[in-house]
Amino acid sequence: MKFTSTRKSVAKAAALVAAAGLALGLAACSAGGADGASGASASGSKEIVAFMPPASDPYPANWLKAATPVAEKAGYTLRVITEDSASAAAAQVQQVVGSGKLPALFVWWPVQPQAQVGSLAQLSASGVPVFQANQLPVAGSEKYIKAYVGVSDVEIGKVAGKAAVEARDKLKARGVKLTTEGGSVLVPNLPAGFGATKDRLAGFESAIKGSGLKVVAVGNANGFSAQDAFTLTSQMIAANKEKGFDLVYAPEDDFAVGGIRALTQAGYQPGKNVEVIGGSCHGDDSTLRDLTQYNTIIQGAGLEGQFAMDRMLQYLKNPKVLDGQYTAPADADAVPKLPSTISRMNIIPTPLVLAADYPTAKLWGTPDTEWCTY
Repeated sequence: MKFTSTRKSVAKAAALVAAAGLALGLAACSAGGADGASGASASGSKEIVAFMPPASDPYPANWLKAATPVAEKAGYTLRVITEDSASAAAAQVQQVVGSGKLPALFVWWPVQPQAQVGSLAQLSASGVPVFQANQLPVAGSEKYIKAYVGVSDVEIGKVAGKAAVEARDKLKARGVKLTTEGGSVLVPNLPAGFGATKDRLAGFESAIKGSGLKVVAVGNANGFSAQDAFTLTSQMIAANKEKGFDLVYAPEDDFAVGGIRALTQAGYQPGKNVEVIGGSCHGDDSTLRDLTQYNTIIQGAGLEGQFAMDRMLQYLKNPKVLDGQYTAPADADAVPKLPSTISRMNIIPTPLVLAADYPTAKLWGTPDTEWCTY
């Protein structure tokens, strides 16, 4: 999931990819390889057309900077068509499909997934394989895609839920008196209506089930910024102070930054008598470095772009799809060897990183501090 309003700077995208040193290498690491120019599509085209959010958002911009050289090394041209609404995407899809010049593959990154199923169906009807990226398919749309490549917001929620249980146990071990026997958590959630809003909470709740930890309240912010999170968390603290809470789950790290500010102003001590559980990282890592945030979860935009393009190119070389899900391993020191046959669901690693480990941790040979800055 990308969060349009929270991304800090397009200029940072190039730095992350350069530092990673993987832009041309990931496809070559796949078993069977996706780095040759011999892949062919049914149409004979050497073009991949990607429908994506505007590149003014640093997350898709960074995805593109990483994916483009992988495609070019394999002999493909990546043409990007930006969309900022369901209606704009519908017009663009009609124009491409109606042009009569079909590409080898479509990349589908919706901005309003529920409202764009019709456009996705139209792409599928063209006969060109469609790969959905970044946003998990909404119910009823799975039949229109060949495979999914990207992040799982459900999995990110599960990782955060496991971190919350660990953080609760550490509070108890430090002698902090919990509000209930198993502890309770506030969730200042992302804005309503987004796939990640629902998926991350569902994953979180599934991970804490049976642990004794309970969600005491859930709210929805009006936007994706740290200020939006501060406003919502302040309101939720006031509404739930008598009931009490021990943890705050911030499903995206800007929400941790805003939530920690709200907690501090209300007299709490994040990292001491209350723990803030982070979601996917990026940008402002100050609360990780000062240990007022318990953890983060790595979601590298550049890593996602390279992985997604590798899987799509591998399909063009070997047009088979295995049932089920493949999650790439979270190897610290090197890019892992990827399968020569893709799966229906192809998911990037999103490992948990505790705040104390964040400054020195790595994923696929790249420091987490670089994956988290875009």
